[in-house]
Amino acid sequence: MKLRRILHGSVFCLLSVPALARAHYVWIESETRREARIYFGEYNEGVREKAGGRLDERAALEAWLERGTPGRSPLSLSKRSDHFAAQLEQGSGWLLARDVLSEVKDYRKSDLGIVKPMFYARAAVANHAEPPARPSLELDILPVAGEAGALQVYFGGQPLAGAKVLVYAPNLWMQELKSDERGRVIPKTPWPGRYVLDIVHKEAKPGEFKGQRYEAIRHRMTYSFVSGSAG
Repeated sequence: MKLRRILHGSVFCLLSVPALARAHYVWIESETRREARIYFGEYNEGVREKAGGRLDERAALEAWLERGTPGRSPLSLSKRSDHFAAQLEQGSGWLLARDVLSEVKDYRKSDLGIVKPMFYARAAVANHAEPPARPSLELDILPVAGEAGALQVYFGGQPLAGAKVLVYAPNLWMQELKSDERGRVIPKTPWPGRYVLDIVHKEAKPGEFKGQRYEAIRHRMTYSFVSGSAG
């Protein structure tokens, strides 16, 4: 009964989130040390875009593998039916991806203005890696060494306080968190399986991209991990 009440309240929370806040994002899944899959869609809605459709919007996606410092190895991506695939050679460490070449978008109908979208994603190879020493993406989130379940949000290499972090569980359940003054959050993991954390940060920095002017940069980042037990 208690679990049912939690689920009911969480589904209500999900349905109350504005539509644009649930818009598409990029996330990474890696189940073995030999492969990685990068998706574009909405994990929480079971949406994985297809080749020949909206998956093609992420044609500029780049990915790499990090093992310690500096240890960055670019990955070659192959487009499959519903994801981009990268083959690893008994990989270990962290998988990172980004698309910083997305076209300028007019979101004035959603009161977000004209923005330049940026997409980022992080996941551990085979769902296990030691916490990185420092962030690598403009908007990033890292596990905190020595603090079970704790994560820290960074922007521009510095802890980001007050960041809204949406936690998508393996089912319809969703949790909304806000990072503390040190940029930290501790997501709950009531069910075993994959969780995806979704963070959006709007940077009030106007500019121009491919001849199109924008009022701000909209950074969107996901961190994907697997929980083996309730927490």
